[in-house]
Amino acid sequence: MGLTLPNGQCCIDQRILQQEAVAFFKDVYTGDSSNGLSFPVRNQFPSIPAPLINSLSALIADEEVRSALFEMSPVKAPGLDVITALFYQSH
Repeated sequence: MGLTLPNGQCCIDQRILQQEAVAFFKDVYTGDSSNGLSFPVRNQFPSIPAPLINSLSALIADEEVRSALFEMSPVKAPGLDVITALFYQSH
């Protein structure tokens, strides 16, 4: 399978195809609309504050797991393994 390059030639060289793919997506995502392929994404999404990012990557304390486990109803909504919270609460 090949790709028609901007100069009209068909190419099957994997190295050139990779370069063309990288160039294509750089053009698409940089916001340069002169090529008609613009997909500007910069500053379009809210940023996540650093403290929140840090809290999401923090270690989970044993007490947090225990607290969450014992807040669950013992026999409702088993997981895909069909083991209910009761099993974990009692072991």
